[in-house]
Amino acid sequence: MPTLLLRFTIILEDNSSQTVARTRARYNMWNLSVGLYTKAGGVPWKLKEFTHTKSFIGIAYGIKKTEAGQAVLSGLAQIFDEFGEHVSMMSITSEAFGKDFMLETDGSCHLSEEKIAFLVERLIEEYKRKIDNPPEKVVMHKTSLFNEAEKEGIKEIFSKSNTSSYDLIHIMENSLQRLFSSERVAPARGTFWKIDNATALLYTTGYVQSLGTYPGIGIPKPIEFHLDESSSKLETIGKEILALTKMDWNNAAFMDREPVTTKYASRIVEVLKAGLRPDEVVKDIRYYM
Repeated sequence: MPTLLLRFTIILEDNSSQTVARTRARYNMWNLSVGLYTKAGGVPWKLKEFTHTKSFIGIAYGIKKTEAGQAVLSGLAQIFDEFGEHVSMMSITSEAFGKDFMLETDGSCHLSEEKIAFLVERLIEEYKRKIDNPPEKVVMHKTSLFNEAEKEGIKEIFSKSNTSSYDLIHIMENSLQRLFSSERVAPARGTFWKIDNATALLYTTGYVQSLGTYPGIGIPKPIEFHLDESSSKLETIGKEILALTKMDWNNAAFMDREPVTTKYASRIVEVLKAGLRPDEVVKDIRYYM
């Protein structure tokens, strides 16, 4: 049976049209207030320390075709502290990284051993500058699998930075797999299903019992994730991903689908594809909310 990792409860007074209108108005005001407060430098909320992970890194890639049909690769890597607060980011482009930034025949993007090591080392340096000490444990989320060259480069840097353990997680946001309930309702938010010893499905959006419905469009889609290299349990990784979906400071949404590690990396990649130069990237996530 699927496991329910987490359940959030919300209570509405009634479902009349006037109440719904008032609720939507309050929701819009909350979104505006949270966004303004965050952009002004405020910290609206943080995660509680609930695992041994001290830092999260998210990496996402994108592809843009030039008028000549040439593929230009863009990417972004971000580092967060143990409470899900953004620390710094670094952009990646094929124009700057050259042949060390590769597009494979299956459409996935990868960095060479040297460049992934360079990237992670820079992020760890930014973390040390803000937190003072290197993180003891790091979890890395990536929108494509970690190949052997990337694993070797990451292993080399973490051994130098005294990081005792790390997890490399491939997050597949467009999984083709779905779960169906015998009760004819959408799977509940937080539903977890173990596919094998290294792969699982996680519903970060879904049915909410207190509302009696799924407050979304269409049907909820799960996130599929794979442990490319990890000593952690699938359930622990699932709880971290679910918690990180609540770290989007741009809104007061009841539920977000993507963890902030890959959500904003993917969003900023779109800005890079639109023409933003790597040297113009501001290392504060508030500028991209």
